[in-house]
Amino acid sequence: MAAGHRWRQGGDELLKYLAAAYQENGQVHWPTLLAATSGIAGEMALLAKEVNLPQSGYVLGKNISPFLCDDARSPKSLWGYCLLVGKEAFGLKESSLPDFRETESRITASLAANPDFVPLSVPAHLAPRHNVLNAGPRHRRQIWAIAQTNQLDNADAAFALVTAAMKVLGFTRHIGSAGMMTLVMEAMIGCARVVPLEEPLPNPSFGLISDILPKGANRPADAPPPEIKPDLWGGDAPKLEPVPEELTEDAPRRPRRSANTGFGRRN
Repeated sequence: MAAGHRWRQGGDELLKYLAAAYQENGQVHWPTLLAATSGIAGEMALLAKEVNLPQSGYVLGKNISPFLCDDARSPKSLWGYCLLVGKEAFGLKESSLPDFRETESRITASLAANPDFVPLSVPAHLAPRHNVLNAGPRHRRQIWAIAQTNQLDNADAAFALVTAAMKVLGFTRHIGSAGMMTLVMEAMIGCARVVPLEEPLPNPSFGLISDILPKGANRPADAPPPEIKPDLWGGDAPKLEPVPEELTEDAPRRPRRSANTGFGRRN
């Protein structure tokens, strides 16, 4: 079976699982689902290409670099694959999307200082409501099981998850394909450059901007703490929206227990 077919078939099943995991009463916050899908893709890419990971923190791995983006930005790399789909499926111009080298440099510099936070450049209304790094420890057990069922190794699973993310962009054209594609690229790079968490980081302010921004981010040191308001997510869009029927039919069941914290760490 061709890899592209397995990416589509496996990606559909992975997306159904994640859509079920992130929905609230039949509705979903699209940026949160998209960031989780893309973040796990980055984690799978890291596990596919880097064997000797440190115990925790930032990873400057040379083996994963060409898998994320090669010199030709070809679709054999995850970044090139995103660019190709963006151009062909959504009519996006490369100039409207982030530059790989700048994005990787900015994100890796931030992760080196604070490996618990992936800096996203998307506007607040496109910010995910969960820490993107938490998607892996919450869902990797089931992601791995679905990947095995569809004969996907870690590298194939990364492409399948990016394929799933591209399908989400198809559902969310009304939100803005360029911004959502930027979210895909940044979440993917961020999770590919830090050791996968064994346990989720605490999120005491679920759904609030303080769950996304680190303490003191974008504020002078002597500035008062930000006031938490309901409109921090950008006012009217995007709110929770109904989950399309094709993402709810025969969705894989969620695991009963939390993820195996040792999954994939040395494979």
